[in-house]
Amino acid sequence: MCDRIGKVRADGSVLFITLNYNVDFDMNKSTLLRFYTREKRLDALLALGNLVRLQASPYGKYETEKSPCEQINCKAEIRDEFESKRKHQAKIAESIDEFAKVYSPAYLWKDGVWHYVSSSECTLLTEKTFPKVKPEPNYDKMSFRRLTSDGKIEKPYGEKFTGFDAAQHKANADQNIYFIFKDQRLIKTIHPQIQTA
Repeated sequence: MCDRIGKVRADGSVLFITLNYNVDFDMNKSTLLRFYTREKRLDALLALGNLVRLQASPYGKYETEKSPCEQINCKAEIRDEFESKRKHQAKIAESIDEFAKVYSPAYLWKDGVWHYVSSSECTLLTEKTFPKVKPEPNYDKMSFRRLTSDGKIEKPYGEKFTGFDAAQHKANADQNIYFIFKDQRLIKTIHPQIQTA
């Protein structure tokens, strides 16, 4: 799972980066609240592009000879991993609503304070409180396909993937196997549950 870190710009759009390979919401929250509360420092962070690791300072290079717990500098995809600038530079969402719907869960700098954004709400972020929001999956790039009686995999005509529970219900109703794909990658197979009398 990835976190996004964004900043609302003067025109209402959101400039944001992705924090890849991350699972620690509390650590990120603390780092942002302690070290990224000034516009200049936050702008330096966003200028790095996508991150592998969020740390206290956006200014120096990540030192590979130090252990992760000794690091103070962020590890950036472009600067430290020599990844493509085009792929990993900061992106822009046209509005806060688009940012929330497409790129949540995320941290958002708005009106001089940090917020935690899910697809349904924007909550003030503080050290003492942290919204207990379960990250909502983005189903836009997901689809499901079924196994036909002649052994072929086909996409049900006109149907959109709306969630795993709905796919399980459909598999039970049709007594058919469904395959869930994200883009072109198979991520889950759903078998019909056996009906008991």
